[in-house]
This record gives sequence, C-alpha cells and structure tokens, in this order.
Amino acid sequence: MQLPKPILKYLHRGVKPGTVGGELVDFPKGVRESSLLHFTDGGVTKSNGTSTSGKRFILDLGVMEQRVRVSGYFLGTFQRESDECDAMDVFVL
Repeated sequence: MQLPKPILKYLHRGVKPGTVGGELVDFPKGVRESSLLHFTDGGVTKSNGTSTSGKRFILDLGVMEQRVRVSGYFLGTFQRESDECDAMDVFVL
C-alpha cells in the first residue's frame, strides 16, 4: 500500500541564525519517520536535512541570508517511501 505524501503545516525562520523550523501534519498509520530535504538553488539540488520521528522539526542548514525551500517524505514499514510533499519557501537569516 502506498504511503500518503506529507503535508507541511508551516515553516518559519529559526531563532538561531541558519535554522528553520516547521511542523508536519500527523503521521498516518504505518509511518515510522519523515525525512526532510532542503534546497538553496530553487529546487535543483536536494540536500538531506534530517530524519525525524516527531511532527515538529528544526533544521540547522548552515546557510545564512538565503531563500531556502524545504520538502520531505514519509518513511514507513517494509522500506516504503511516500512521494515528496509540496515544498515551502522561507528566507533564512
């Protein structure tokens, strides 16, 4: 069975420079964690952010004063992966 793609509730600049925070909608049944991706070049080159088992996340991107696009996908049981969610943009200070 295919996993549904995640939905980003919100994305915001983090308090610490070079960070962003956000939240995903509740995990559906069969999902263990999500893997987050970020892009600094308009979506051409993907960079792995982190994997999380919680809905809320903070990514330390190591970039400053740039527009960043964040996306992600679910990782489920039996090595299943969902499609990537719709990306959101934020300007990182």
